[in-house]
Amino acid sequence: MTILNIVVDAAQLEKRAAQAITVLPATLDRFVQRGANEFARAEKKEAPKALTNLTNSIQVRKNHVADYSVAPTVKYAPAVNNGGRPHWAPLNPLMDWLRVTKRVTDKRQLRARAKGLQRFIAAHGTKANPFVQRTRKKMDDRVIALLREGVHAGLKQVFES
Repeated sequence: MTILNIVVDAAQLEKRAAQAITVLPATLDRFVQRGANEFARAEKKEAPKALTNLTNSIQVRKNHVADYSVAPTVKYAPAVNNGGRPHWAPLNPLMDWLRVTKRVTDKRQLRARAKGLQRFIAAHGTKANPFVQRTRKKMDDRVIALLREGVHAGLKQVFES
């Protein structure tokens, strides 16, 4: 029969716990920031790219230690992600969108098609393009893996030094 004796030095454990309070937040912050940056990169890949304004507006913002937000800053991002109810859309952005995506160059045809699109949106609204949800589904496992890696690295730093 094997006997296992475990001796815990309370003073040493207390010292390591105090060290963890300072080391863990900084270590976790690094990994959370990395997760936020990777999430932003993935969200930019998923975002619609007709005019690239929405894609370019996706930014990472630090709120606190190990607390980051990733979000587009253009005001129409929720309408693109969630769809929009019927409304009277402004004509110039529709003309820009048609010029870029449908390659309409004739000014008369461009205006006529933009008016038609405007009437359609007024009657039916806009279809949702849930790029944020797609990104969240795609990146969920990666972000959790980074958090686990950060906790592991922080504890390793505290208890192996």
